[in-house]
Amino acid sequence: MFQYRVLSAGVTADTLSCKVQDISAPNEATILALLDRLGIDLGFARHAVIFQEKDQAAHFYRLVKGTVQLSKLRINGRRQIVRLVLPGDLFGFEADELRRLTAESLDEAVVAQYPTEVLDQIGNGSPQLHRAVMRFLRLQLFSTQEHAVMLGRQTALERVAAFLHLLAKRKNIKNGGVLMLPMRRRDFADYLGLSVETVSRMLTKLKDAGLIAVSKNHGKFVIRDIDSLEDVMLDAKAYGLS
Repeated sequence: MFQYRVLSAGVTADTLSCKVQDISAPNEATILALLDRLGIDLGFARHAVIFQEKDQAAHFYRLVKGTVQLSKLRINGRRQIVRLVLPGDLFGFEADELRRLTAESLDEAVVAQYPTEVLDQIGNGSPQLHRAVMRFLRLQLFSTQEHAVMLGRQTALERVAAFLHLLAKRKNIKNGGVLMLPMRRRDFADYLGLSVETVSRMLTKLKDAGLIAVSKNHGKFVIRDIDSLEDVMLDAKAYGLS
């Protein structure tokens, strides 16, 4: 961890309730403005652990800068990356008092940290704002469900195409744009539930088809045809690739 900055101190449930009630039309900007007054910024170097499985879950987070991966160590010792967190995403919510996942920064990252009781206080202060925060969480649940479908239903080539398409869309990258991934090839494979060798073969297929260009830097891709990437993601065989 390379940086620590206090954004707000001495915030109580009463003062939080007053601040929440002052916001009449909550949206994403007002939610973040409110949260920024209630948390602290923490900076992490590349490949630093933010929290680990079985840690106490006393806080939740919003990613301000960088990329974070959430992973689970399976019984057989293999790691499964279950989610990639991008700037603006909330993460670190748990069903009980202990962490079920490990969070690790993939590059230099800054996260805003908030105590878990903030959510209850927001709900008490403004039902509208609470519903808006819940919308954040529903979007993240949808992303998790999409990842589960990808692992269960898609072929290796469709998974790789889907992953590149998702990140290109999130980062608003058009044809000819450069997609930078801070992930090691092993992380890439763990997220998709594939071997490193399989990921490399699938990237070569997409490259040979003219959909992407792959730099010698394994984390750098040029998106050549984002619409065709989506076609392969949906049905590689129908597109003519398998």
